[in-house]
Amino acid sequence: MGIIIDKDLYEIATAHGYRFTIDGKTVEMLWAPGVIGALSPQQREYKKAQGKVVWEAATPQELKERIRKFQEGADEAERRYEKEGRPGIKRWLELLKEEIEEKRGIPLGKKEEHLRE
Repeated sequence: MGIIIDKDLYEIATAHGYRFTIDGKTVEMLWAPGVIGALSPQQREYKKAQGKVVWEAATPQELKERIRKFQEGADEAERRYEKEGRPGIKRWLELLKEEIEEKRGIPLGKKEEHLRE
C-alpha cells in the first residue's frame, strides 16, 4: 500500500516498476513520485488507466525472490495495519519493519532512523 504524500505530484507522475511471474502468478510492483512505498493494487490500476506506467526490463531470479518476500511482508503489514484501524505513519513503518526486515530478513535501511518522532 503506497502512502500518498504529494497528491498533485502523484496525479501527474509516471509510475515505474516490474512485472514478472512467480509460481504461475503475475506480480506487478510499481512505484511513483509522491508516494511512499509500492503502489497498492488500486493505485496500480489507476496509473495504468491513466496510461502512466513504464515497465522495467525483466528481473533476475534473485531479485524476484527478494521482491516476493518483500511483497508478502508488505501485504501482511497492510492486513495488520487495517485491522488496527490505520493508526498512522509511524505504526505503518513499524509494521513494515517487523514483517519485512525482522520476519523475512530483508533490510529496509538504517536502524530506525525513519521512526524518529
